[in-house]
Amino acid sequence: MKAAVKLITVFMSALMILGLSGCMHSTAKYENADKYSFGDREFSEEITRVDIDWSSGKVTVSENEGNTVSVTETCSEELSDSKKVHTWLEGSVLHIRFSASGETFYGSTPEKKLSVKLPKGLKLDAFDYSGSSAEASFENITAGAVRADSSSGDLRFTSCTADSFKAETSSGKITISAEDAGEIVTETSSGDQNIKAAKANRFSAEASSGGVEARLGAMPSELKIDTSSGDLELYLPKDADFKGTIETSSGEIKSELAMSNDGSSYACGAGTNSLSIKTSSGDISVKTEG
Repeated sequence: MKAAVKLITVFMSALMILGLSGCMHSTAKYENADKYSFGDREFSEEITRVDIDWSSGKVTVSENEGNTVSVTETCSEELSDSKKVHTWLEGSVLHIRFSASGETFYGSTPEKKLSVKLPKGLKLDAFDYSGSSAEASFENITAGAVRADSSSGDLRFTSCTADSFKAETSSGKITISAEDAGEIVTETSSGDQNIKAAKANRFSAEASSGGVEARLGAMPSELKIDTSSGDLELYLPKDADFKGTIETSSGEIKSELAMSNDGSSYACGAGTNSLSIKTSSGDISVKTEG
């Protein structure tokens, strides 16, 4: 009996050591866990929203030539069913999760690669992504609203169209190439931002530590960029018109556009659009696009 108790004590101590040393990791618990299915799946039903929550590895969302939505994953190690990708089609909303709700991984979390293929030309009402430690790439997505946040990992959008883009990462780079966007809002705690939009009615970028490069094919009605530490390069059309503030506490202000300065604000052209650019430490360069 004493030997059994001793064995249990040693086992529990080992589990505690694994947990304290960071070798035990549990994924987040989520609602309606019993409605999810594990493994690769293909959906022929109507899907109006995609909701992805992924813990680590790599995520790619792109087009296919068919009429179905496919969800597949690859991993270098053998996975139990509970550790495989889990999906649930709630009406027309597709939920995609890293594993079973609250699943525990011992040792390092497997570097799983998720691939989601959407029918070419599909327009979603919304696309939502949340990542803990994963590199995410989204190509040719069309949606009413695109929202993405990552604790640690790059976010890349290529040739996407949305009424609203909102992207945020604590540690990683944000890259956006958008054809048409009603609104683009980005935020990074530590990482650069590289934004290119043919058209955006409203643009807002915030960076705590990192540079911002924004290439805008048309002048937004409202433009705001705020960085704490990092250079800022803003490309605007040659006929851009705006009025607002441009400030740097430690750095230079350069412009290829003819701007007037009355001491409190800058103006260019008719001054019909609003502009606010500020960096605490870094240079500000306003250049012409095209």
